[in-house]
Amino acid sequence: MKKSPSNRQKTSSEEPDFGERRVATNIISATDEPTDQAVGLVRSYVELAKPRISIMVLLTVAVAGLVSLPQTVAGSGWQLVHAMIGLLLISGSGCALNQYLERYVDWMMVRTCKRPLPAQRLSSVQVAVFGAVTFGIGLAWLIALVNWQTALIAGGNWILYVWIYTPLKLRSWLNTYVGAVAGALPVLIGSTAVCDGQVTLGAWLLFAVLFIWQFPHFMAIAWLYRGEYADAGIRMATTVDATGKLAGRHALAFCLMLFPVTVAAIWPANLINVVLLILALGLAVWYLKAAVVFWKKTDTVTSRRLFRVSLGYLTAYLALLSICALVQ
Repeated sequence: MKKSPSNRQKTSSEEPDFGERRVATNIISATDEPTDQAVGLVRSYVELAKPRISIMVLLTVAVAGLVSLPQTVAGSGWQLVHAMIGLLLISGSGCALNQYLERYVDWMMVRTCKRPLPAQRLSSVQVAVFGAVTFGIGLAWLIALVNWQTALIAGGNWILYVWIYTPLKLRSWLNTYVGAVAGALPVLIGSTAVCDGQVTLGAWLLFAVLFIWQFPHFMAIAWLYRGEYADAGIRMATTVDATGKLAGRHALAFCLMLFPVTVAAIWPANLINVVLLILALGLAVWYLKAAVVFWKKTDTVTSRRLFRVSLGYLTAYLALLSICALVQ
């Protein structure tokens, strides 16, 4: 009997044969109508680019642009739009090449085995070409229509995510730190796009918030999928410490770090800012309470709650920061 993806180990002398396990509902049959095949192919490429992640990245870039409004230059509105288009292409490239490099790891985990590569909806060549082409177009777009500083940050972040963070996941649980930098760097693009290549203090503070926010968020995910990560050989805080204490300490410590950064990012300049700061601190307390519960008792219930609260915190905080920028 063949082992399921969730418990099958990859050895140095064996790579999973995608042909051993097909996700029949996701395979495009040769007998399908040409139109259906084309639609299925487009959907696979869209899925490959992880649109939900890309949209969240673009949202943070837009907020960073708003935060930098007092120092904007003429025509910066269109530059921000062009920056978001170029970043969308580069983000899609990074997600695609991440899946290309992790195609065998994805095959071994239930949560990822239906992705386009392990499900055989796209070939390795198709994914590699898509990643290369979207990166090239995105980088050229930023250089031609925004500025070289924006292109440099986007290109550097692509290298960090694809060629450093992705391989590091199989070597050290400290990959979370590298991934947090890669996840926060795009906000600097919002500033360089509207400020003629300059990064404002507000953008740096938003970078700090996003960097810190990711740790409790990913510690919750790491606990929820610790079994699959362990079977696939991915090094996470919850696989090197099965008790969850390491993950709990990280979640708690980084939630505490949010408070001084929150105060700095929304320092009262008027009455409205005072109200917004109080609301932002309330959000930080909400996030901290979920982290404390996770730290005290690390289990499925507390990790799911921390994950949901993390998403709620980020959405609400970005909204508050946007309002703060607009009322200046």
